[in-house]
Amino acid sequence: MSENVTDSDPTGNALTADDAPVEEHPELELRVLEDDETVPPRPEEEVADVARAEPDPHEVRPHD
Repeated sequence: MSENVTDSDPTGNALTADDAPVEEHPELELRVLEDDETVPPRPEEEVADVARAEPDPHEVRPHD
């Protein structure tokens, strides 16, 4: 399998797409999976997790 050379660094060494700094493309950053995960959560799952973290002001709860 050949590497797709995209550019070279200042010393003339060939750079591949894998060498591109993540800082330039943060949207392409690979997510680290936890030990029990097989796929990263979808964006809508993260939004739901944030929403569930705050108590629902409209929820009727019995008084203690």
